[in-house]
Amino acid sequence: VRGLGVTLVHHGGDPAAMGLTAPEGVVVAGPYALEELDRVFATFDLLAVPSVWPENYPMVVPEAFARGRAVTASAVGGIPEMVRDGVDGLLLPPGDVAAWAAAWERLATDPGLRARLAAGVEPPRWADEHAAEMESLYREAIAWRRGGR
Repeated sequence: VRGLGVTLVHHGGDPAAMGLTAPEGVVVAGPYALEELDRVFATFDLLAVPSVWPENYPMVVPEAFARGRAVTASAVGGIPEMVRDGVDGLLLPPGDVAAWAAAWERLATDPGLRARLAAGVEPPRWADEHAAEMESLYREAIAWRRGGR
C-alpha cells in the first residue's frame, strides 16, 4: 500500500482474465498448488479475505490460522463465525474500500496490533474433529433418549 511500506500480493486467478486491472503496487502472484500452502503462507504476515459474496466457510481462513497468521476479512457469510474481531483478525465491511484502507493503515503503523492479533490465533478445528464431536453429541442424545441419561 503506497506510503505504508506494505506489499499486497494477490494469489488466485489472474485479474486480467476477469477483465480487471490490478491496482498499482499489487503483485499478482497467481494460483498455487495445495502442496505449496506452507511456502505461500510463509511469504506473508497477514491474510486478507475481502469477500463480497457470503461464503459459508472459506478454507483459506483456517489454513491461515493453522500457520499462525491473523486475518483481515469481510464481515459477510460464515466468516464472522471464524474470525474473532480484534482477537485473531479484523472484520471489515465488504466492499468498503475506505474501511479496508484504514484497517491496513492501522496494521502497517501499529506493530503491537499485528502482534496481538497473531498471538490471538488458535489452531483451527478440522472437519474430522467436527465430525467426531458431532458423533459424540448424537451418541449422547440417543443414550439420553433411550433413558440412559
